[in-house]
Amino acid sequence: NIDQVPETINSADLVIIPSRWREPFCLVALQAGQMARPVIASKVGGLKEIILHGETGLFFENENSL
Repeated sequence: NIDQVPETINSADLVIIPSRWREPFCLVALQAGQMARPVIASKVGGLKEIILHGETGLFFENENSL
């Protein structure tokens, strides 16, 4: 349920966003930032503009399962 997203993010220690496609804008990453939750995300699309590697989260290369 979309109404539970903020509550779920707020209860998490971190947020993982394993996007495979070039999303132009990732609302979940912004919501995580608003709640001071670090994000671990694939390095694609708009995520590269939202997350500061090493400061607000970490990136991994897209399609890299290692």
